Amino acid sequence: MDIFRRYKIVWMIFIGVVLFVAIIIGIVLSVISKNGFMMDSCVTNMSIENSTFNSWNIKYGYLNGTQHRTIKLNSGDELTVNYSSVVKKGSLQILFLDTEKHKIKNLLEDNSGKFKYTADKSGKYYLKIVGDKTEGQFNLDWKAK
Repeated sequence: MDIFRRYKIVWMIFIGVVLFVAIIIGIVLSVISKNGFMMDSCVTNMSIENSTFNSWNIKYGYLNGTQHRTIKLNSGDELTVNYSSVVKKGSLQILFLDTEKHKIKNLLEDNSGKFKYTADKSGKYYLKIVGDKTEGQFNLDWKAK
């Protein structure tokens, strides 16, 4: 106990730093839980990806997991997504998610087509791929007006 008395200021500084770090972590976790975040976990082999600000094209020998792209829309914006896919093995979903990450549509109900959506509120919308041990390719491009 003598060591605590001897280094009282050092211990007070240590406890202060620990409390400060705990408060910062609490604030960061609060912001993340409020705004949310999306985490990807995906394994690909023999893949070629060509992506731009408004397109996403991948040809892959193996894809397992999830990846996403964020699209910022203002209320009233009309989004048009052109899509096509070839799935040789496994399964692939291309999901369009709203600002709260709820599924609006699985684009791959058809192998190709055009999807139109008018944003009901401003925020981040998501295109999310979900591959289950799949082989093939997909092509997406989108435009917002």
